[in-house]
Amino acid sequence: MNQKRIWLILLVALCAAVALAASPARAEANADSKADWTVLFYICGADLESRHSLATEDLAAISECVYYRDTWNSTRNMFLTLSGEEEKPVLREPGRVKVAVQTGGAKKWHTEKLGIQVAADCLQRWECGFDLSNPELYPVPEIRLMEELPLASMSSPETLTDFIRWGTETYPAEKYCLVIWGHGGGGKTGVLIDELFDGDRMNLDELKSALAESGIVFETVLFDACLMANLETACAIQQNARWMVASEEVVTGDGTAIRDWLQQLYYCPDCDGKQLGRWICDMTQIQYANQSDKQAQDLLTWSVTDLSKIPRLAQCFDRFMEAVGNIYAHDTWAVSMVISLLESAEKYGDAIEGMTDLGGILFDDRITGCMEPDLFREMVDALNDAVVYSVRGNGRSAARGISFCLAMDFTDAELDQYAANCPSPHYLTFLDALSPTWSAPDVIYEQAERLPNIGDIEEYTIHAEKIWSASGVPGVRVPSLTASLRNVLYQLYWKNEETGQVLYLGSNITRLESGSNGGLVYCAGEPWMWPYVEDDVCSIEMLRNDYVGNLYSVPLQFGTEVWNLRCSLNDDNELEIFGMWEGYDADSSVMNRNVMKMSNFAGQRYRVLYPTEGNEFSNNKNFDGGEWRNIFLSLKMEVRPLPPGTYYIDYLAMDEFRRLIPLDRIPFIWDGTKITFPEEALWEGEMSLKWQGWPQDID
Repeated sequence: MNQKRIWLILLVALCAAVALAASPARAEANADSKADWTVLFYICGADLESRHSLATEDLAAISECVYYRDTWNSTRNMFLTLSGEEEKPVLREPGRVKVAVQTGGAKKWHTEKLGIQVAADCLQRWECGFDLSNPELYPVPEIRLMEELPLASMSSPETLTDFIRWGTETYPAEKYCLVIWGHGGGGKTGVLIDELFDGDRMNLDELKSALAESGIVFETVLFDACLMANLETACAIQQNARWMVASEEVVTGDGTAIRDWLQQLYYCPDCDGKQLGRWICDMTQIQYANQSDKQAQDLLTWSVTDLSKIPRLAQCFDRFMEAVGNIYAHDTWAVSMVISLLESAEKYGDAIEGMTDLGGILFDDRITGCMEPDLFREMVDALNDAVVYSVRGNGRSAARGISFCLAMDFTDAELDQYAANCPSPHYLTFLDALSPTWSAPDVIYEQAERLPNIGDIEEYTIHAEKIWSASGVPGVRVPSLTASLRNVLYQLYWKNEETGQVLYLGSNITRLESGSNGGLVYCAGEPWMWPYVEDDVCSIEMLRNDYVGNLYSVPLQFGTEVWNLRCSLNDDNELEIFGMWEGYDADSSVMNRNVMKMSNFAGQRYRVLYPTEGNEFSNNKNFDGGEWRNIFLSLKMEVRPLPPGTYYIDYLAMDEFRRLIPLDRIPFIWDGTKITFPEEALWEGEMSLKWQGWPQDID
């Protein structure tokens, strides 16, 4: 028999074997047996999909995965057969990894290019698999609609529970992975926003309930959402999952590298949740590295957490917060060191969420004054035991994989919600003691002792004086040593002479001067100098200021959309632009995931926006705007003198626990060369300041 005929027979035999393995009967038989993995994607599209097609892009990534039969083993076994060996050709069995998706929560979907129609007026369930009926070497991937349900909130725990039950019953497997896809707000605000139900979101206690009611213990839970790698979330899901994969920081619109890590799972279904988590982290880091998006690369943080080790870490955290409470109650001078320690740790999102790297408080020299050495060693060991793997960008080099919620400046409503998810009773007693208007649940005091209220400790009262500083601007004088005042901020306003509207230009930290009568004077540092975007003075808000640097946000309008220019400002008044961020979701107040590079906006018209007076801390802001301009290749930012006009300045005293106490406002005139304060402007007198709570709490 000639060589060509031998190869022809082998080729026919191979095709027959492939056809047998791929036949509908074979596929149906495999459907009755357990898969190695079932991956359940719970996609709450929200504005990520309706405005930016991000869910569609990830559905496309899922559909781009390919199923490779084991051609290497097949070829090897054919040669063994030729040589007279008894081993027969072996093909990899299809169906070892199943993928199911539920879609909802968005006003509009953009999936036409995928050949499917995702509806906004109902919930839909999909199977993402392969057409195995055609005996080709590479079966065609396809997304098949399996079920439609009446519209319900994707942020409802009952909706999630029902999907998990359906997915695990329809696609039984040895191991399950749940992907929570959408917006995330960390330990404070939870996860997912359903824009069809007034921005309904899923709190962590609801997430915990949803997983518990499902009865499933997941091998891996992946949060393809912002700010979810935190102790509060880990505690919420640890009874129903073995491994958690999440980001401490804001996640860019691209999210994780779904096509890459899911493809790897198809290749290697014998892996466990820890290995899958490492693939997700590594492949996402590679995806960002291959993009020309410095913001996404620098803010990268992903980690894998062993949830079986979380109870030990939570217990250590509770003991640490007990030590913090004791210092607060008995050593008011040492409190400054403790709060500085908490403040210096790397922050994520911005100050509103309070998400703070847990490792950051451990790897700081000041930790020795806050806890016993044995507890320190135990806590470091527990952290390293729990976070088994992490990746981070240059701008987040201190990220150690898991954060916690620094909640000292939360409103009463926010504290009520946080109390349902807080892993530490002693932390809640501390927060109770700090608040003049909020009380921790009574059940907490069955586990921890009550601390004295801050209003009953005189050392925490801020004693200050209004004076005129040596530089000629109003200032706040305090004794050189005080345990009550952390910092003083100032806010700047600009009067629109044409409309009479007062516009908010932003806030900044003050500078220090030595008082003529001793003490320290906090005053605005050259308030007539301010950042510009191109030729427009801008409204700039500080999002974060810590040891890794500062982060500011400038609102800009593009068409009907409002975006925020992210930038940093160094001590030499030099500005660096990072990119654009969409800010907070107006309905839910959750930090938005939409982060984009500047090049995406090239060629568009924009204008600088100014929040109108009274709206600077509101998520539903009213704005006045500057002139419309064109963006070409980039925007230029620099610090210049303010335009001549009428301005106002006021101060915010920040107490030792980060709460802001507003002081009086004073007007001034800037003529382009000097500032003048009206003769009738009063700025004098002693003050005794205590934080009274947020206005909505007092009302």
